[in-house]
Amino acid sequence: MLPSKSPNKIKAFEIKYLIITNVESTSEEIHIYFKMERRDHVCPCCGAVTNKVYDYRPSIIKDAPIMGKNTYLHYSKRRQANLKNSTLH
Repeated sequence: MLPSKSPNKIKAFEIKYLIITNVESTSEEIHIYFKMERRDHVCPCCGAVTNKVYDYRPSIIKDAPIMGKNTYLHYSKRRQANLKNSTLH
């Protein structure tokens, strides 16, 4: 069940908030695009709290069929930035 205030956020299992950005459906396939809500994290190098992101990397996951259609989950993976030298973790 989707929350009434935020129809694109799903609270499920260990996933705090999942944001569905797009759904495309053809006669043979369903493509669901999503990302995680941006949150603060602790930089492992300096210990500062930040929500800086180095970049996003797409990942495609083939899931179980829905209504007989091949299902693909498109996830924008977030890579966290190292605050000291702007590299990624």
